[in-house]
Amino acid sequence: MGKARNRRYRKENNPTGLPNVKSIELEDDERGSSPVNASSKHEHIIQTVKEQMGSLALDSKLCGLNTLSSMTEEDGFVESMLKNNLVKIVGPLLIDPAAVVREAAAVALRNITGMGISEICDVLVDEDVLTYVFALFEKFYSSHWLASSSNGDASPMELDDDKKSKKKSKRVKKLSGSELKEDLLVNTFTQGVHILWNLCKSSDLAVKIFNQQNILSCISSCLDPKECGIDAAVAVAHCLQTVTENNEVAAHELRQTSEGVLTKILSPAFEEEMASSQKSSQILLLRVLAAGIVMNISKSSPGISPVLNLRLAAAIKDAVATDHRKALSAVDEKLTQENGTDQNPSSVEESVEEGVSSESMDADDSCAVAVEDVTSLVNAQIIAIELLTNLYYKEDEDDDWIDSECEDLPENEEVCNGSAYNCSVPEVEEVFWEKESMDNIFRKVEKDESVWSKLEANPETKSLMSRVSILRCRSLLCLQNVLPAVSDDDLSGFPGALSVLEKLASLVCQETGDETLLEAATGAMRAMSERVFKMDPKAFAAVISMSQLQLLLDVEAKCKDSITRVNIIRTVGTMGEALAHSSTDDSCNLLGHVGSFLLLVCTKAEEELWVVAEALDALMDVFAEDCTDKAAVQIGLVQSLKTLLPRLRSKLRQQRKSLGHHAAVVATANTNLESFIDYKVKHISH
Repeated sequence: MGKARNRRYRKENNPTGLPNVKSIELEDDERGSSPVNASSKHEHIIQTVKEQMGSLALDSKLCGLNTLSSMTEEDGFVESMLKNNLVKIVGPLLIDPAAVVREAAAVALRNITGMGISEICDVLVDEDVLTYVFALFEKFYSSHWLASSSNGDASPMELDDDKKSKKKSKRVKKLSGSELKEDLLVNTFTQGVHILWNLCKSSDLAVKIFNQQNILSCISSCLDPKECGIDAAVAVAHCLQTVTENNEVAAHELRQTSEGVLTKILSPAFEEEMASSQKSSQILLLRVLAAGIVMNISKSSPGISPVLNLRLAAAIKDAVATDHRKALSAVDEKLTQENGTDQNPSSVEESVEEGVSSESMDADDSCAVAVEDVTSLVNAQIIAIELLTNLYYKEDEDDDWIDSECEDLPENEEVCNGSAYNCSVPEVEEVFWEKESMDNIFRKVEKDESVWSKLEANPETKSLMSRVSILRCRSLLCLQNVLPAVSDDDLSGFPGALSVLEKLASLVCQETGDETLLEAATGAMRAMSERVFKMDPKAFAAVISMSQLQLLLDVEAKCKDSITRVNIIRTVGTMGEALAHSSTDDSCNLLGHVGSFLLLVCTKAEEELWVVAEALDALMDVFAEDCTDKAAVQIGLVQSLKTLLPRLRSKLRQQRKSLGHHAAVVATANTNLESFIDYKVKHISH
């Protein structure tokens, strides 16, 4: 989530006489002093900010709050701020009599809570920041606040500084029935909702406190962008999606107050109605968020109409269908044209010193608007992909049967981890699934290297590209969930499925530097390999080569993440199962390599027990067929497993209380291994 910008108040002098951050740094440079450590520098700034915010002068308060907002991204500053109890000074400023102070305080707290650090949000909740947030809403945003422009304050448009800077402001709101104008009251409301959203995302206690306050009706009143603008509506939708997740209290109340508005937002006519006055990407984001809210309500308060489910499915489909790569290319072209690729750094510095022209500022604004627009699009797609992923859930059998003394389980009892993939909103299948939809999800994973490298290196688009990276990971996780559920036709049969698998395998081998992406990519590859195997194991075996197998083994050997390694292990195991269905000499040779690899994982002394169990499970699947006996003898399978069995049970006794959710797969391997060894010994001897 991006940082909020403070309003700029241009002053030719320093009315408070107190130093700001820049003046402190300049004084150090002029004295030629060595740089002080970050902690003492922060302490100096914090003491200055304390004095400024405690002043009765309006300009001094604003200076302190603006400094606080701008410093949140510096390493260690927020921690120093919390240590000095600065939050206890900022919180009350949310209900300051001056509207500009309330807004600046809201921006500062939004930036602090928006860092995504749950520990910081927990401290803020403990410091009672929510009390002031709720007081802000109750005092200045009563049920009739939309009918009044000021609620007791001077009209925000009466501020001279705002009038002078209105043309240059990037925060322009579009209000119902009026010309474009900036509204302090609405912006402060929007920042306050962001604070509430950030805290509820990170703290269960914040959600509990939210339920205890009669605040939901006030917030949901701005869910319709015609009431107080698209920015406020999107902020409200974000907040409501968070607080209604697994929250029956909020979901039930919201259904009573806002189901009509949600139905309206998700209607096909809404996008057309708003297209003339709002950016399509923001409207798309709002519709996807509304779909998420409806899904949350339907879980906690059943009975959502099939028509509304069809509309939420359509909103998800529309978001996924948009090609974000074209939007990124357009941003790259715009930045190249307006910034000028041939401008050297010295000329840039000279233009800054001499002052920039209004045309240059307009160009900067245009670039910023373009980046914000694409960011909204990418955010909409991230949420849509997450919703689609969550719609398809894997229903596992209850694991409570697992006895703490796993070695006492019946030796001959086969343990089966049966599972089924189901869509919790059947209307999604009616609207969404077709070959084009699968292609659209996979396009979220692909990237144009030339565009990507330039945008990632550009400070103006670095934050955007981090969101695009998240989109890629979420799309891969989505594929992992939905691949077992879609029909063969949706995958274009075996050739289409194999093509997807090859792309995923290539991605795994290329993206070894990004651990998060690699985990998601290997998960999707594992799901796709299982799907291809089920379609046609012999055809799958025919396309497996030693070079492909070795590439995966090399990635596994270099990878430290256990989940990623298990995904590769299971993929290699599935390839081994396919090879077991082929009678060619090459297949037998490859099967031996697969078996040797899986045995190596099983016999590593330092290997995690659950990883060993996964490798064992894959190994037993690969060599379950009689036709694999020759390869089993060649790699000494039975003797290796006999040696492994007592060590496995010893580890199981030692670690049984710490296995957590991995207990099921370990119990399965332990139960099946001895029976598998006995079977193979008898069969090979005959």
